[in-house]
Amino acid sequence: MEMSREKVAVVTGANKGLGYEIVKALCRKNYGVVYLTARNEEKGREAFKKLQELGLKPKFHQLDIQYGKSIHTFVKYIEKKHGGVDVLINNAGVLFLKDAQQPKVYQTDQTLIVNFFSLVDFCETISPLMRNGGCIVNVSSSSGHLSRIPSQRLRERLKDENLSLDELKVLMQGILARRQTFERRRRRVGNLHTWFRRWGQRLHLYYTEDWLHVEGNVLPEQGADVVVQVALSDSRGQYVWHNGTPVPWCGDDPRIWIDGKV
Repeated sequence: MEMSREKVAVVTGANKGLGYEIVKALCRKNYGVVYLTARNEEKGREAFKKLQELGLKPKFHQLDIQYGKSIHTFVKYIEKKHGGVDVLINNAGVLFLKDAQQPKVYQTDQTLIVNFFSLVDFCETISPLMRNGGCIVNVSSSSGHLSRIPSQRLRERLKDENLSLDELKVLMQGILARRQTFERRRRRVGNLHTWFRRWGQRLHLYYTEDWLHVEGNVLPEQGADVVVQVALSDSRGQYVWHNGTPVPWCGDDPRIWIDGKV
């Protein structure tokens, strides 16, 4: 297989919504080779065909960040085909709405397992392929902002610049274990009342209100424009709000001082 020398962009969770629009926007900018990835191959290929019908030329590859085999297969393919990645946009993730019917312990498990542990595993596996000057953008809901964590002690721990990735993993495992223990006790008793050290590339955390239709006041197309703008900019290590404004990750809740929400 001959190795491509073009710039390479990878977008996870891209068969619909924001991820799909990000791929579309990158293709319209003629950004080298753009990979639309999705955990469901059938849905991914349907999205791929829709973009082809628009005259765009993305690539498709199945990728489920929850499974090591899928990650390994994808990363090995990219390494053999292209040798590296210039832009990685981590859009895949889960988010439970307020009226979700699943048990809270299940919601906690899935949120931490997919949005943290699986994402870290994927990034650690693909990071050796990130080229010099490359960029990683992590998409989240507003829950990714430090102000959303009620515990001041936990907030202080998370914003410690000396916190290592290994220490963060242990911290997250502890949170997961405590939540599971609490839920087991609650069932017995009754109704008791980012990491992400920069890899040497640019790393952003981008928040969009439309992620999985949480708030709905930002269209996927609008969100995609900002994500792509962030990914292709020269700025480094920022937390960027849905309107494109860089905000302090450990500052006041931007929903209040930007969006005017109480």
